[in-house]
Amino acid sequence: MTLRVLLLGLVLFLPAPGCRRSEPSARPEARAAPEYLEQVTGGAAPDDPLPLIVAIHGYGDRPESFSGLAAGFPGRARWIFPRGFEAQGSGHAWFPIRFRDGRAEALASGLDAASRRVAAFVLRVKRERPTQGAVIVTGFSQGGMISFALAMHEVPAIDFAFPMGGWLPESMIPTDRRPKVPILAFHGAEDRVVPFEATKDMMRVLSTRAEQVEFVPIEGVGHRLTDEVRLALFEALGRALESP
Repeated sequence: MTLRVLLLGLVLFLPAPGCRRSEPSARPEARAAPEYLEQVTGGAAPDDPLPLIVAIHGYGDRPESFSGLAAGFPGRARWIFPRGFEAQGSGHAWFPIRFRDGRAEALASGLDAASRRVAAFVLRVKRERPTQGAVIVTGFSQGGMISFALAMHEVPAIDFAFPMGGWLPESMIPTDRRPKVPILAFHGAEDRVVPFEATKDMMRVLSTRAEQVEFVPIEGVGHRLTDEVRLALFEALGRALESP
């Protein structure tokens, strides 16, 4: 093996600039898969006090893939990409039920339990990493569902929720109080995996029970994170980061 090949191998395994890996504290055999990945954007240094964006991947995805969501974001922020709790194929999931499985009660139960664990994770990361400014949760598909649920739980640390391609069982929308976390949801108008109409109907109900709710259809887009979706998200993030 030549020196050039050895050097190339080392380069391929070096972390990207501004990217930090956090090892899980629980199972030693899982240490090859970090609990989350971290990136900073906008020219920030890793240990600067920064706003926090927790970006939650979908069913079967991985932080290593989903972290591309932050590419090109101009704002100064710390992006945290947590890893799903359950192995699912070559990736991970937050709970083992999908929308298309048609098991609404099981989905609601799994979503509630997983989102409460993610809530504890967000609070811990905010304590452990230097945070100053807004704390925002976003996510796609199953990660979008988690984002909705976190807004319903009204986690003290969370200031905004921006779900993408997600949905929330109506049973998880409180009737005894009005959640106050602002929710801006993006959804592809051609989505058939987490059906657009199902989320649109849910958002009508949510808008009557929560304080600040907005639904943004992305025309011509299915169940994918396209440039149009990312641009809409970036614009929302920019406004949120500028808020007092």
